[in-house]
Amino acid sequence: MNITKKDLWFFAICSFLTVITTLGIHSGIFDFETTNIIEQVGLYKNSIYNLGFWWIIAHCLLVLCSMWGVFLIQYKKTLTLIGLGFLSYAVFCFTEIFRQLLYLFYLNGQFKRYAFADNDELRDSIFQEIQSFSLISYSLFGLFIFAFALGNLCYGLSLVRGSKWDKLLGYILLIWGIQGLLTLGNEFWEINWMGILIGKFSLVCQPFARLLIGLWFLNLVYELQKLKLKNNV
Repeated sequence: MNITKKDLWFFAICSFLTVITTLGIHSGIFDFETTNIIEQVGLYKNSIYNLGFWWIIAHCLLVLCSMWGVFLIQYKKTLTLIGLGFLSYAVFCFTEIFRQLLYLFYLNGQFKRYAFADNDELRDSIFQEIQSFSLISYSLFGLFIFAFALGNLCYGLSLVRGSKWDKLLGYILLIWGIQGLLTLGNEFWEINWMGILIGKFSLVCQPFARLLIGLWFLNLVYELQKLKLKNNV
């Protein structure tokens, strides 16, 4: 399969857009943390709250597109690693999309049911379902972290054997993958300082890594153009 310059530009743009979506996710714009059930129930009518779920869905699809681009470039070199990596990214993507759709349709539906419930017994029953949902979401979040970390590790191992740009991106992905596994582990260890360190590291590492993936694609555009000029001489 021949990758064209247009393909590379598409993958690069997807990568650069993930920088924006990542910053948006971590900006706090879409965070509506509240323990007040009345305020919580009213969130289903909040357009910014609902936009946050679609924002994350778009982010996941953009990530998958950019990682598909890496797969297309690398699969002839390290098929097993890059194939397992892309499969992991696909699991991450669709797990998180499924989780966001559960918020949009299931949880919002429960909020609406609670708001229009006409007796305390029904409201108590719905409240218990809302509380239980957080455990389901938390479990899916664990799968999301594990799949993404595995994808990063596989892609990182695939790339560290290549050119200088490949090595740079490969090492960044390996670091990111290890950080993902530590994040998952700390959900059980509950080490406070580690949680703070991982959180701060993620704020820097995630947008930087996504920017680097975009630049990696642009470097391939440059290499392709240079090869084309050389062949025309």
